[in-house]
Amino acid sequence: LGRRCWSGSGMVFEALVAELLNRGLGDYVENLDKSQLKLGIWGGNVVLGNLKVKENALNDLDVPFKVKAGQIEKLTLKIPWKNLYSEAVVATLDGLNLLVVPEGSIQYDAEKEEKQRQESKQKELLRIEDALQKAAKKDKPKEEKKDSFTEKLATQIIKNLQIKITSIHVRYEDAITDPSRPISVGVTLGELSLQTADENWTPCILSDTAKIIYKLVRLDCLCAYWNVNSSLFCQNPREQILAQLKEGTASSAHEPKNHDYIFKPILASARLCINPYAETELNSPKIDLNMEVQSIDIEMTKPQYLSVIDLLESVDYMVRNVPYRKYKPDVPLHENAKKWWQYAITGVLEVHVRRKYRMWSWGNIRSHRQNLKAYKVAYKSKLTQTKLSEEVLKQLQILEKSLDIFNITLARQQAHVEVIRSGHKMLGKKGSEKQSGGWFSGLWGRKDSKKKGEEEDKSVPESINDLMTGEEKTKLYTAIGYSESSHNLTLPKEYVANVISFKLVTTSITIREEPNVAEILNVQMIDLSASVFQRPGAQGLKVEARLEHWYVTGLKQQNMVPSLMASVGGTESSLLSVRFEINPEGSNADQLLSVQSQAVELIYDAQTINSLVEFFQTDRGLDLEQLTSATLLKLEEIKEKTATGLSYVIETRKTFDLRINFKPSYLVVPQTGFYDVNSNLLIVDFGSLQLNSVSHNDQKATSPGLSLEEILERAYEKFDVELRSVQLLFSKPGQDWKSAQKQCSSSQHILQPMDVKVQLSRAIVEKDTRMPKFKVSGELPLLHVRMSDQKIKSVCELVESIPFPERSSSSRSPIKTKMSLAKSRKVFDPHLVAVGSSVSLEADDSSSLESEDEFCDAKENTDLPTKLTMAAGDAQPLQCPNDIESLREELTALQLKFVVKEVVVEVTRHENQEKPLLIFSVSQLGTEVNIRTFDLTSTSYLKKITLDYCEVSDDQNLHLISCADTPGSELLKVEYIKADKNGPHFKANYNSTEQMLKVTFSSLDFLLHAKALLSTINFLMTVVPSDSTASVDKDHEVKAQKQEQDKGVATKTVLRSSRDTDVVAFKMFAMMDAFNVAVCDEKCSIANIRVQGLDASASVQSKQMEVSARLRDIVVTDVDSKTLHKKAVSIVGNEVFSFNITLYPNAIDGENYADMSKVDGKVMLRVGCIQIIYLHKFVMSFLNFFDNFQTAKEALSAATAQAAEKAASSVKDFAQKSFRLAMDINLKAPVIIIPESSISMNAVVADLGLITVQNRFTLIPGEGFSVPPVMDIMDVRLTQLKLSRTVLQTSSPQLDIQMLQPINLQLTMQRNLAADWYLKIPNVEIKGHLKTMNIVLSEEDLTVLMKVFQQNLGEGSKEPSATKTLKDNGKKKPRDPKEVAKSEKSVGNESSAASHLLEMMKGEPNESVNVQLNFEIKEVVVELTKQINKQKRSFLTFHVMQLGTETKVRKYDLSATAYLKKIALNCCEFTDSKNKPINLINSSDKPGADLLKVQYIKADRNGPHFKSAYESTEQKLKVAFSSLDLILHSQALLSTMNFIAAVFPSSNIDKDRESKPSTDLEKETLPKAVSIDAAVDVFDLKFSVELGALNMVVCDEDFSIADIKIQGMDASVSVQSKQTEVFARLKDIIVTDVGSKTIHEKIVSIIGDEVFSFKMVLCCNATEGADYLDMSKVDGEVTLQVGCIQLMYLHKFFMSLLNFFDNFQ
Repeated sequence: LGRRCWSGSGMVFEALVAELLNRGLGDYVENLDKSQLKLGIWGGNVVLGNLKVKENALNDLDVPFKVKAGQIEKLTLKIPWKNLYSEAVVATLDGLNLLVVPEGSIQYDAEKEEKQRQESKQKELLRIEDALQKAAKKDKPKEEKKDSFTEKLATQIIKNLQIKITSIHVRYEDAITDPSRPISVGVTLGELSLQTADENWTPCILSDTAKIIYKLVRLDCLCAYWNVNSSLFCQNPREQILAQLKEGTASSAHEPKNHDYIFKPILASARLCINPYAETELNSPKIDLNMEVQSIDIEMTKPQYLSVIDLLESVDYMVRNVPYRKYKPDVPLHENAKKWWQYAITGVLEVHVRRKYRMWSWGNIRSHRQNLKAYKVAYKSKLTQTKLSEEVLKQLQILEKSLDIFNITLARQQAHVEVIRSGHKMLGKKGSEKQSGGWFSGLWGRKDSKKKGEEEDKSVPESINDLMTGEEKTKLYTAIGYSESSHNLTLPKEYVANVISFKLVTTSITIREEPNVAEILNVQMIDLSASVFQRPGAQGLKVEARLEHWYVTGLKQQNMVPSLMASVGGTESSLLSVRFEINPEGSNADQLLSVQSQAVELIYDAQTINSLVEFFQTDRGLDLEQLTSATLLKLEEIKEKTATGLSYVIETRKTFDLRINFKPSYLVVPQTGFYDVNSNLLIVDFGSLQLNSVSHNDQKATSPGLSLEEILERAYEKFDVELRSVQLLFSKPGQDWKSAQKQCSSSQHILQPMDVKVQLSRAIVEKDTRMPKFKVSGELPLLHVRMSDQKIKSVCELVESIPFPERSSSSRSPIKTKMSLAKSRKVFDPHLVAVGSSVSLEADDSSSLESEDEFCDAKENTDLPTKLTMAAGDAQPLQCPNDIESLREELTALQLKFVVKEVVVEVTRHENQEKPLLIFSVSQLGTEVNIRTFDLTSTSYLKKITLDYCEVSDDQNLHLISCADTPGSELLKVEYIKADKNGPHFKANYNSTEQMLKVTFSSLDFLLHAKALLSTINFLMTVVPSDSTASVDKDHEVKAQKQEQDKGVATKTVLRSSRDTDVVAFKMFAMMDAFNVAVCDEKCSIANIRVQGLDASASVQSKQMEVSARLRDIVVTDVDSKTLHKKAVSIVGNEVFSFNITLYPNAIDGENYADMSKVDGKVMLRVGCIQIIYLHKFVMSFLNFFDNFQTAKEALSAATAQAAEKAASSVKDFAQKSFRLAMDINLKAPVIIIPESSISMNAVVADLGLITVQNRFTLIPGEGFSVPPVMDIMDVRLTQLKLSRTVLQTSSPQLDIQMLQPINLQLTMQRNLAADWYLKIPNVEIKGHLKTMNIVLSEEDLTVLMKVFQQNLGEGSKEPSATKTLKDNGKKKPRDPKEVAKSEKSVGNESSAASHLLEMMKGEPNESVNVQLNFEIKEVVVELTKQINKQKRSFLTFHVMQLGTETKVRKYDLSATAYLKKIALNCCEFTDSKNKPINLINSSDKPGADLLKVQYIKADRNGPHFKSAYESTEQKLKVAFSSLDLILHSQALLSTMNFIAAVFPSSNIDKDRESKPSTDLEKETLPKAVSIDAAVDVFDLKFSVELGALNMVVCDEDFSIADIKIQGMDASVSVQSKQTEVFARLKDIIVTDVGSKTIHEKIVSIIGDEVFSFKMVLCCNATEGADYLDMSKVDGEVTLQVGCIQLMYLHKFFMSLLNFFDNFQ
């Protein structure tokens, strides 16, 4: 009976093992003989040898790889059916060798590929059936768990089960990614064994009486390698490949030398203890598994990393190439271009074009509908009939080949539903569904008749009932300890049933540049352990993980390996401890997570970090577009599933107990980037972090005493986050920074220890408009920074000494560009969407190719357009109305509140000890943020700000910045709102505005104290290092990167402009109430400045952008008590200015280009009248105040050079864009009032009138360009400019006396908007003219003017400046020559930047005119009047006619010409013989002749025509004076002198003469740098003067005395680098006696060619050095030649001249 019992059970085991082997091996091996397998199992031994692995064995992994060669050498299964208790069940796998290659390296076989595709389809259908079955079983009530027969039987089999797996080698070879450097990747396993042992862990066979099962698991030589530039096995025959794979397997006795291991061989062991009776004894766990791994060594080199990157990219291309493989030619590309072009054309047509059009053909739609109907009918027969005909089975098989998975599954569901509705009974799954893969019949299954092929499919209990009698079953159950009526006993909650322990002794991760070189980085983890404890009675689970030590070392330097990370905590606990529990003991929470860590020391090592950055930098851009898109789709699926899971967790309201405690870790940054005991150190202490859950165990949320607000508050899970003792220290060698780290404040602290507290809250109820989903509130009590000058300088030096990683030449922008282009290509096309499917046929993956027809059944009378419309609509997921309404609710996702109570920044000066210099304080800095479904609101505020200067004589600090301490008001408030334009209230609540920013500034007071500011600037200049060259280089790099990025961004901004025209993308409002500035020095206050009412706004829309600003009032007050004029600057009117600019993007694109009414922007500027009272004393006090900061101006010269360079580039960009800007500018120019003095009410008023600017655009016709050039014509008018004299009285208005009649000035500026390509007209041409300027001055007017010059201007120089002493004290000792060189270098940079700006403003072509200026004044009349008989009469009249200039600026030269046509001076008090006013000065009336003409030319020596056109001369100045007549009338001259003497008192002149030397002495003379040019033949300057003639008549009221004529006077100066030449010549001079009685008229005349000629040559450094003793060397030569002068002496004539001059004695 016992033998029969075991024979019966053996049949059951045979069925199980045979089915297991068939399922496990049948899909992967080719030559598996199932009949031999059954016979072998029946006999007890199964020996399978040389099993060939299928080529498509890796299809389940969905990778583009195939098996080139694979074999299982020997598979042995020994089952002692007769002695299962006394003998061991042995399973042995000896030798599994696989060689995997890319799919593209194997020749395409259509028949084989189709067969593999159908097998994959059947597997997927089975997977879907199983998933649907499991989903259906979830709805059934779960039965109470039993100790099942299968569990007992499996325990009995495992009791003596022994498994041994040896010699596994899986290798991937790739010669497609990089044929020049093929790669091979492999995984090998030496041995994996499972053995039975006794309680002493000695291998043995357990007896029948043994109750506890002991198992030993051993893992030997598991490793992975990655060979670069490897030899390939795939080119060899199959037998040789298998031999090489076997030879390459690592074991304890054999380690191949030709592998570069990334995972070195791993040794591991495990001990498994199973106690089947533990649940009744409750003394020990039921399962106790203890695993231990000695070491894991991971190593990677740079070539391996690069090949990993290449392989990822190559796999991406392989995946893309799968649909086109069938068309790929099997010939090389070289000399077979035609076939490869045919391959490209055919692949695109067949995969993308023809397939889509074929799917929408009517014949294909009709055929697809018929196939669906036929399959549904056949499948219904399969569900209802016990025996199907071969014809039906064949029809199902054919239809499943043509239909895709989606439509097969859909048709099966329809058939299942129709069978249920019809009332037919369905067959059980076991009888019919094994072959078809259906799953619905399994829900209502009934037992089918027994067949030979179906006996294997029965469940275990059914087979036992069929094979054994009741008595036999009882004995079997007794043998294995099974009882059909036994149930699980209720286990105690504290009982631990299952224990799993894992320990990893050492782990090492090494990164090297090349094999066998020094390691860049080495990470070592010591004693990593993990444990899992399961408590079934409480459904509890506990997972613990510990890490004892963690060490990181870097690149070896200076014979020393630096430590980057090390454990510095105590030994009482682990470095890192993590504990996670479900239903924890001793806690009411459902889940508990506890994380604790000890302190870790981090040391920055620059060489290691730089080497790591260089290691991971690649010179290639990854194009993983397909992989990225697939990953994003997968992430979306995970996100949806995660959201569903979170919803379930929230609904079940499980509580989570979180406990995180991180001890303070710190980072040490040494100087030069290498840690040394003698280095300066910067220590960043991250502080301790604690995060704990806050429980509500004290009172339930449903208590009757709680209000609604309290209930809502308790419906949150709260977590307290506390960050303590975050600090920053700077330590010098020899200082104990570790002890200072423990103190609250020390001399080494930069940031004193600060604490941050944050409370996080998460709502239990997910969708409630009253409850934010997350709430965050935090507080920072004090942020205190203390920095001395030495610390700032040392920290800057430390940062500059660290070598940072160099930027890689390759950027990642190509990846982003490709990704953005890929996204832009995914445009929804409804014609490409299949009916009934939400999947677009645009996908390139292989699964889409299987979906040849994606149609579902529909009614016969439905027409095609309706189906197309349905398809287009169904392509996007539909939402129920309730879901839509719920989505439109305004739910709050996040509510954030954070407050910084006080920020203190203290700047100190370190002398003997640290003394405070400046204290900057900010109080109540906070922000509040609310993120809701359709909007985001943020409010930031600042209550108070102060800046104090502490270096004062008394103890009271100076408040340089202060504000009014008004309770309840904010100094600064910033409000930001971002709204979703798809929100329900976007238009009503937000005025169709997506983003709005509102800034409100109340009032702030500034104190500009001379000593405080000067001391602060000197402090900053001595502390902050100036490194202008590095910043310029960075600017160049950033500029180059921005230019490349802008090329890709330019296309994005255009795309948005065509939609949502009424939506405002951004609005900004800024309002400032007032700010006051007080200017003073140590002795006195100088001025108060108050600015009020500054408003600004901006709005951005798709088609326009608008910016406006307004300033209401500005007042500058002179605080001198003696002055009568307090308001130095004030406003006459409502506002200072209002400004508005509107820009219209793309307004002149396309056809609008020729429409001159279309512009890119409009500018409107209105400036009110500003009244300025000019007091020289007040202005000089200002200038003296700012003169103290002259050194600061010099220090900023480098920054000015950089700004000039940036401005130049922006000007050039602006000029290239041909920007059309319409201007409408009206400026009421300032009214400047200049009093005689600070205590006088008499003043001169200069009203600068009204300035208007308007422009228009016009096309330049008749040039024949496809895009005609555009010219911008701008009209500038200055009207009503006048000068008058007045008396400032507040009581009654005083009538102004005009000195300058109102004048009107008009300028026309023409700007060539196509200057970069149209060169026939100047880039900018300016024309202006002024008709007449009339100036009338009386004696009183001149007296007031002179008093203004003498008294008003004299007040500023009477007293020494109050800041003079401060300035003298601020003077330092002479500057170091190095500093002088640096400053000269910076000034040179500035000048070069300015010249660079000039060069960039000039055009590229050499001959084109960049700027042309023409300006002319037609007439200037100056009239001086006298008071004669109480009436004003004209005295002197001065006329100037046609005064003008013409200027042209080209790229390499500048030419300017100034001219004066005519000049005249008339004395109206005396008349000539014709009874007309005497012409004291008169010029010739020759038509077209210029009285004075000045020509100036400046040429660039680098220009192409410098030598030929400009005679190698950089600057040339030529002055030509034609002819001038002077009349020296004695009475007129005496009257003029008396007039001048009345206006200019002699005492004042004497005072001026006395005061001049003193002022001259005060001036500081600065040596001028003389630039020496090495090129001798280049002239720096040529200057020439030509005087045509000068005629002077000497006379009085009665008669004429003499006539003097001077003719032909020339002079020239030429300056070269080594010599200077001066030349002068006078041709003729004649003095004539015009007396009527003399016969000797020529008193003075010339006999000869010229009066004199003078020439002087000066040579620079001609007698220096050795030439000093050479007497032929001279410093200069002088040549003077004087002609013969004939003098006729007549005593009478000379006495008349002397009498003439005696009149002026």
